Amino acid sequence: MEGGHVHKAGPLRQRNKSFKTAGGHASKGQVKRATKGKVSGGAGGGKTGGIKSMTVEGRAARRRAAAVMGSKKKAELMFSKKLGSSGSPPRIVGLVQLSATGDLTKVLSMLLGGVEPSPGPNTIIYPELKQRITYIAAQRDIDAVLDVAKVADLILFVFDASNGEGTLVDALGESFISLIKAQGLPASIQAVQGIPLLPKKVQPEIKAQLKGYTEFHFADNARLLPIDDEKDVVQVVRFLTNTRIKELSWREGRPYLLVDTIGFTPTSTADAVVLSVGGFLRGGQISADDLVYVPDLGDHQLVRIVTTTEPVPFSREGKPMVTPEVVTAPTTKQDTLQSEVVPDVMLNEQNWGPEDDADLQMAQKRRKKKVPKGTSEYQSAWIFESDDEDGEPLDSFDDVDDMAESEEEEEQEEQDEKESGKAPKSGVSEPAKQPSTTARVDDISGDQSDSEGDSEDMGDEEEEDEDDEDALDIGTEADMVTEEDQQEKDRLRAQLKDDIEFEDEVEVPANTKGKTRFQKYRGLKSFRLSPWDPKENLPYDYGRIFQFQNFNRTAKRIKEERDGIAVGTYIRLDIANVSSTIAAYSRARPLIISGLFKHEHKISVINVTVSRHSAFTGVVKSKDELVVQCGFRRFVTSPIFSQYTHGTDKHKCERFLHPGRTSVATFYGPVTYPTVPVLMFKQYKTAEPEALQAVGSMVDRISGTQHAQEWSAFVGAGSLLSIDPDRLVIRRIILTGHPYKVHKRSAVIRYMFQYVDDIRWFKPVELWTKHGRKGHIREPLGTHGLMKCTFDRQLQNHDTVCMSLYKRQFPKWGHLRTLTDKPLLTPVFTPSAAEATTSTDSTTSSSSGVAAPSLLTAEALAAFNASLQH
Repeated sequence: MEGGHVHKAGPLRQRNKSFKTAGGHASKGQVKRATKGKVSGGAGGGKTGGIKSMTVEGRAARRRAAAVMGSKKKAELMFSKKLGSSGSPPRIVGLVQLSATGDLTKVLSMLLGGVEPSPGPNTIIYPELKQRITYIAAQRDIDAVLDVAKVADLILFVFDASNGEGTLVDALGESFISLIKAQGLPASIQAVQGIPLLPKKVQPEIKAQLKGYTEFHFADNARLLPIDDEKDVVQVVRFLTNTRIKELSWREGRPYLLVDTIGFTPTSTADAVVLSVGGFLRGGQISADDLVYVPDLGDHQLVRIVTTTEPVPFSREGKPMVTPEVVTAPTTKQDTLQSEVVPDVMLNEQNWGPEDDADLQMAQKRRKKKVPKGTSEYQSAWIFESDDEDGEPLDSFDDVDDMAESEEEEEQEEQDEKESGKAPKSGVSEPAKQPSTTARVDDISGDQSDSEGDSEDMGDEEEEDEDDEDALDIGTEADMVTEEDQQEKDRLRAQLKDDIEFEDEVEVPANTKGKTRFQKYRGLKSFRLSPWDPKENLPYDYGRIFQFQNFNRTAKRIKEERDGIAVGTYIRLDIANVSSTIAAYSRARPLIISGLFKHEHKISVINVTVSRHSAFTGVVKSKDELVVQCGFRRFVTSPIFSQYTHGTDKHKCERFLHPGRTSVATFYGPVTYPTVPVLMFKQYKTAEPEALQAVGSMVDRISGTQHAQEWSAFVGAGSLLSIDPDRLVIRRIILTGHPYKVHKRSAVIRYMFQYVDDIRWFKPVELWTKHGRKGHIREPLGTHGLMKCTFDRQLQNHDTVCMSLYKRQFPKWGHLRTLTDKPLLTPVFTPSAAEATTSTDSTTSSSSGVAAPSLLTAEALAAFNASLQH
């Protein structure tokens, strides 16, 4: 429009956002054009990192990552090819039978070229393949199968199809697979025997079932081979020698050896011998200053390490390989066997000042004492009061005798009180004041050991910390399942159901004051954010353990500084002061000696993650006695369970190990550096297999007696989480009440307390309801437990008023032990005194003066025991 008005943008004009350029953030189109259809960016094959990942710097990073990955794969391949060849240890192949009808001895005999196998490891050389393999046939026993899987480079699973579909895999075979997977599954091959014995019409169906089964359980190593004749054996051996070895991460850097020669030297002590074992060193280096672990017998020191000639030498040139003996003796830096600290009770901190002394004297003057009539003041000073006299005892400081009181006496006292219907004795005076930041219901003037007071917890939880015989121990008093045992199992299952439905809810026992019953509990404003000092009110047992300033840094430094004899060397270990019961160790079960890192003999607080196994149907309570396998070690302890949570320093305690969730088990145990797998078992004793089936467990081990049998149920598996005594495991209880009268935001609550003193005592603790209200106590009403409360919103009549109280939980001391009392299988093996310098086994001969394993007669055993006594 000619001569019209033209608008010009002013300084306040709108400025639109400019389009993204390559110099800033790349658009989707730019990224698509730059990647040219590639969807995997970065060295890890993850999401693309944008246009920056396509620069020269990004390509260089990918090249470096690819080079590292390639070098790692190359090292693994070289290790796999070298293992079993000349100049390296033989491959260890473990044989596991998955059904009771199979013939594992026949399979092992065919693999050995028709030679009758001897008990224990059997080594054979295949000259055509230029390989050497050591075979170990595992008994149908959980401990034996796990021990074989610990040291095996390859596992040969044997199926039996001779009787059709019903004998392929039984329930115990299924448990073997689950346990090996939980511990760590090495490379595996599957073999089946008995296919030609089936009708030809059934054979394709059985093969299809086996193929699907192996592909489901062994997806990465699904190789199903027949093993019925010599031709099949040749094919299986070729697979065993050519299969790439899968090294388990938890075995890397940790020294261990599979024992193939063994001998004993009597000592001056009748119940101890010097154990001499020989084998190839695997995993990591070992030094004479290190401690070693003997299965089920604990940790021991070394007398010497001798490098010697292999019992079955293998050389490609056919020349005999002779290794000169080199003796390595311990130095002054040898690790000690001290596992715990002996605390000095006289060095405990004493907060005892002149004012406290004056208060004590005044209290003693005011305190009335019952004396005979006519007794003077001087004479009454020599009359001591008994514990059963009237009047409260003066308890204004921590008594060392209370800390030293045994758990058995305390538990027996609680049991007597429960049977008589009395409330637990407190023996604790009220605190003078409560902190203003967190409303504590905790008395520091009582028993210092919270681990001894853990049994005084809550109303319906009074039976939780009873003796260990309460923990579903079937048939401990008789060799049959009695009606009382069944009632006890039903009671435990009812407790588990109530714990899930009404979690942590308790009631104040009748005729008992709440401030006395829950005197060790406190209130928290926020469970996640409220402070809790981890060094506060520690039990006496915490003075006996070791704690690391920085555990991860210490573990890394110790592993990097480790040196000693190289891996792959054939050595003989002379182990000092081993129990003479090692002479009865079963030859059919492999003997594994593992080395310990520095500080791994010391006792601390162990935290492990554990997930309950789906096949286990029993009940596991906190502080139940369990068998824990942590790496190579196996011991008995009583863990407590807590939630596996992140983002908080406090973790809620769990009364039971619940299915379908991951929990954390805390217990006293020997220090172990991560990462190692953890397996947990619960032992049962009974003569009735039906009682065992009732708890969903499988046969583990059978003793040599005719009346007693032992089974271990696989409870769950996990891994080592941390070594941290400062991890706060907090037990929560919830006191509940119900509205009596409601007026706007005020309400009268009943059924929570019974005494006015309890209402005043718990007044600082915050209240909450199940419908989301929050409030606090204003004042008591009357003398029958009614109290007036105020809430942030109006209360509904059908709502439930709750009060949360907390107390720290500590594990039990005194239940950590080795399995020295476990039944030992027969036949036993050991050399006699005359055989101490000669070898009788052609496949495991040794020129080092250590006798090879051999069967022991009753006369030889009597002679050996007599030599120990002399």
